[in-house]
Amino acid sequence: MLAGNGQTKLVRVAEQAAHCVLVNVSVFGYRFAPPLWAVLLYLVVCVAMLALARWQLLRADEKIMILSAAEEAALLPPVDVSSMPGPDRLREAGDTYVRAFASGHWRAEQQFLWDNRAHASQAGVEVISPLELADGRVLLVNRGWTRLGVTRDILPDVFIAGATHAASDLDKLARRTAGTVSGTLSRPSRGFAKGQAFDPAAPWPRYLQYFDYAALSVELEAEVLPVVLQADHQTSGPWLQSNWRPAASGPEKHYAYAVQWFGMAGALTIIFLVVNGRRIETNLNS
Repeated sequence: MLAGNGQTKLVRVAEQAAHCVLVNVSVFGYRFAPPLWAVLLYLVVCVAMLALARWQLLRADEKIMILSAAEEAALLPPVDVSSMPGPDRLREAGDTYVRAFASGHWRAEQQFLWDNRAHASQAGVEVISPLELADGRVLLVNRGWTRLGVTRDILPDVFIAGATHAASDLDKLARRTAGTVSGTLSRPSRGFAKGQAFDPAAPWPRYLQYFDYAALSVELEAEVLPVVLQADHQTSGPWLQSNWRPAASGPEKHYAYAVQWFGMAGALTIIFLVVNGRRIETNLNS
């Protein structure tokens, strides 16, 4: 019996709290007195919308900084990748989009297909080819975009002119094709990719979800430099469709999203005011 009375009191308290009024304002013949729950709900949703709008503005600022850094780096002469002393300097160069060039031998028999790369609204991959430098280190080179086959099991042709797929391990070293390439160093983000970067049991060329430089070093049995050289667009040689950009989209996209969130917050405010406003009835007989 006591428990029942306690529950009844709790229900009454909850009902009173739900109908509690924090604001009671009369203006221009209208009374604005929203219940507590409506005020709290409005504040939570509106603050969330404004926070998302602010986040989009911050993302736009990041894109502007990325594009500015790439434009500034493009004005400087390219540097030799082999002259960069260590991984820290390479990471810094990738983060600031330093122009660079490198010479070495293509590992044509070990190439990767950077997955989920669209071009002109068409699904495809970007071909990542290892270039072995004179000191034995390996530089990953983005040779460009190509479309997928009818199914993912049909791998695209990533042939490098002059390279021979050798029948034995001894022939592989002798038949790797020399190459010189210039472009922009970058460090592609992992994004939302999960799991392994690639399937070590898959046939070559292998689909690559993201750049795990440690795993790539183990697979290629060489030190893989912690950057990707985004090759300059060329019309001849082992180059495919140029597709890489420093930023997948410009700041305009984020500005548009921010405007949408600000607009929804404004619309929510108008709805909140209209729904909770009541015309004050006047007694004409008094």
